[in-house]
Amino acid sequence: MGESVFSKMPFRLVKAAAVAIAFAVLFTPMANADSPTVASSAYEVRQNALAQFNRATALISDGKRAEASAILLNVIAVFPTWNLARLEYAANELEMDGDAEKPLQTITALAVEGFTTPRSLYYQGMGYERTGNVQSAEKLYYASITAKPDYFEPRFALARLLKKLGRLDDAQGQLESAVAIDQNLFSARFLLIDVCESSGKLTVAEMHLKIIIGMRPANLYDRYRLAKFYERNGMLDKAREQYEIADRMSPSKTGRATRSLPPSKR
Repeated sequence: MGESVFSKMPFRLVKAAAVAIAFAVLFTPMANADSPTVASSAYEVRQNALAQFNRATALISDGKRAEASAILLNVIAVFPTWNLARLEYAANELEMDGDAEKPLQTITALAVEGFTTPRSLYYQGMGYERTGNVQSAEKLYYASITAKPDYFEPRFALARLLKKLGRLDDAQGQLESAVAIDQNLFSARFLLIDVCESSGKLTVAEMHLKIIIGMRPANLYDRYRLAKFYERNGMLDKAREQYEIADRMSPSKTGRATRSLPPSKR
C-alpha cells in the first residue's frame, strides 16, 4: 500500500483529520437545497449526526458499547456513505466479541471503496483472525504497523497471534519494539516475559520482571510475579528472597507467600 501523509501523523491527529474530512463531506451542500428553509433543515440534520457520532464515541470510551452501536446505526441510516461512522460501528462490534462476519464485511467494503487507515487495517485484521483466516490477519496487522509504527494495538495483536502460532522469536521482536516505543505498556511487557520464558530465554524474562519492579517498586504483586518466576524455573533461593521481601511489604500476609516452597528453602 502506498504511504500517505496520514501514515506519518500521530494517531490522535489522524482521527481528528478523519473527523474533519467527514465533517466537510457532511456539510457539502445537498442538491435541491436552494431555499433557506431546506438548507437550514439539512444543516440541522448534519449537525445532529455529528453530535450523535461524538456521543457514540464517548460512550465507547465509557465502555457502553451496545448503546454506542445503536446510535451509530441510526447515524449510518441517515448518512449511509459516511465511512468514519461505518468503521466506528464495525470496530465497536468487533470489540464486543460478537459475530465477526458482518463487521469484517463492512471494513472490507470500505477498503474496496478506497477508505483505508491504520485503524481500519487493524480491525480488518482482527476480523480475519476472529473468523479463522490467520494469514490475512497477520498481513493486515503488519500493514497497520507499517503505516503507523507507534500504533500499539495491532502490534500487540500481532504478537499474540505469533505466539499462538509458535513463532516466539517473531512475537518477542514485536513486543520489544512496543516497549521501546512506550516503556509504560505493561501488558506488552508481561506478554514479552511470558514469550521469553516459553522460549527458554530466562535471563531476558528476568530482566523485564526487574524493570517492572523498578518502575513500580511498591507493587506487591509484581514482587510475587518475580518470586513465582524464580520458583517455576527452579531458582528457589532467589524465590525465597523475593517472597520474604513481599512479606515485609505486606505484614498481614507474613509467611503466606513462601508456603509453596520446600521447607529447606523457606
